[in-house]
Amino acid sequence: MSTVDDQPLPIDTALPELTAALRANNAAVLVAPPGAGKTTRVPLILAGEDWAKDRRILVLEPRRLAARAAVNLTVSYVPGLAAVANAVTRNRQGVSRPS
Repeated sequence: MSTVDDQPLPIDTALPELTAALRANNAAVLVAPPGAGKTTRVPLILAGEDWAKDRRILVLEPRRLAARAAVNLTVSYVPGLAAVANAVTRNRQGVSRPS
């Protein structure tokens, strides 16, 4: 049976540079196309770094943030769209859905 770690992903080539940047600084921005492994690989690799012990790793997903912001803005202008907003923002209440 395969695990996430033994499947090569496009993001793997950027991981040494990313971890080096985060050893030297408190923040980094990683940009890669969808499916590269940003969500599945990067947090696991970073969590295993010595410098990450007893620290938080914050991973932002801009598309999800943008979708929520757009829905909230639309709901403020179009009455009756609260159900859409609830569906998009549902994972705030602990129900996570793939994006």
